Amino acid sequence: MILQNLLRPSPERCTEKELYCREENGQLIFNTWFNLFSVGKWLEYTEIRQFSLKLRAAGSFEVKLFDRNGELSGRTCCFAEETELTIPMERRQLLQLVFLSADGCPGLALRRRLCHG
Repeated sequence: MILQNLLRPSPERCTEKELYCREENGQLIFNTWFNLFSVGKWLEYTEIRQFSLKLRAAGSFEVKLFDRNGELSGRTCCFAEETELTIPMERRQLLQLVFLSADGCPGLALRRRLCHG
C-alpha cells in the first residue's frame, strides 16, 4: 500500500519549489512541507508498523534517510536504466518524521514512495 508519493511543483497544486525540495551542495533534500513523512502520526492512528522507502531511479547517486536525530540509513547506487530500489525502515528507526536526501548526478531521475510493508 502506498502511503505517500514524492510531490513536485505543479500549476494545479503549487509552483513554489521550496515547498517540495531544497538543493544544498548538490543534494536534493525533501524535508519540506509537501514531502516530509510523519511516521509518528501513522504509528499513533493506524496499526501499520512496517514501512519502506521505494525509489525508482536512474544514474549514480547516494540516497539517505534521516529523522530528527540524524541519518537512519543510506545507500550508494549506480543504475544505467531506471530501477526500483527498496529501503526498509526498521522499527527502532521510526521516531517521528522521516525525510530523504539524494546526492547524485545532475540528471538524476528520482521517484519516491513511502509504503506499508
